[in-house]
Amino acid sequence: MNRPSLATSLKLVAGSLAALVVATAAVPAMAQAGTPGAPTFRSTGNPSRDNLLKLQRAITVELTERRVEDILTYFIEVTGAEFEPLWKSDSEQDGLDKDQLISLSVKGVDGLTFLEKFLAKTGDSLASPATWQINSEGQIQIGPRVRLNKFKRTEIYDINDLLFVLPVYDNAPAVDLEKVLQTGTGSGSPFKNIEDNEDEGKKTKEERAREVVEVLTSIVEPEQWADGGGEGGTITYKEVFSGQLVIHAADYLHRGVNGYRWWPNFRPNSAGGTSRRFVSLNVDTSINQLERPIRTFPVTGVAGGLGGPGGPP
Repeated sequence: MNRPSLATSLKLVAGSLAALVVATAAVPAMAQAGTPGAPTFRSTGNPSRDNLLKLQRAITVELTERRVEDILTYFIEVTGAEFEPLWKSDSEQDGLDKDQLISLSVKGVDGLTFLEKFLAKTGDSLASPATWQINSEGQIQIGPRVRLNKFKRTEIYDINDLLFVLPVYDNAPAVDLEKVLQTGTGSGSPFKNIEDNEDEGKKTKEERAREVVEVLTSIVEPEQWADGGGEGGTITYKEVFSGQLVIHAADYLHRGVNGYRWWPNFRPNSAGGTSRRFVSLNVDTSINQLERPIRTFPVTGVAGGLGGPGGPP
């Protein structure tokens, strides 16, 4: 049997040590100053929700002049979330620069806050600020808005609850006291005639819908909507859909309008529940009383279709 010589063994050991040094240098002191590797995660069956759940983990790290690609690699290792970064390339100049150096210091923040701070730091080298959204496969897609705008989808949102107008009964007739107190007024009505101005100044449903659209486009990424000169998406009201908005836009715009129905929520409020609003109804049964006493009544049993007060036929 051929055994490796001592010189060959030393070379193999030296090569292994060199590889270990290179691997350690790939994620410099970030791993030592940050949080250990991602824990075991149980999937919910929804990749989009899974990735956001993984970003709930707290992170503490201090980074000084680190490459964007290295920081993202570290972040993925810590959280275990799946990302689709939109990098700058020869064919696509609008993208994240892998070699950009940034500094970032966080203490005990959740992964989503870390991600947004990280993306804000990359904005100096981008034509449009970077943000994140969820792609069609449930991955977290990050990059400048001008790149994210290329990934659009269409959603229909029911806004009938926003368009409903509560009736205000402020046109009750007034009593003409002078006419009531006068003698010989005849059988005329004591009420003053009031013109019916119910529809005067009342906005139509379509006008109210346009106001809703104006509010949304003014507070959610104003520069990205087509009405604001952007290419992120369009938002229109269609009467044919009976009180619904049709939005064709990138995912981060949909998120700003309606959020995510599956958004993870773990932050308790002062009442000890979740941050969602809730009502608890407790009924005290100790004071319950019967209005009438219970009485018994004789009942004749019927079996096989026979019996009854008169007995069998």
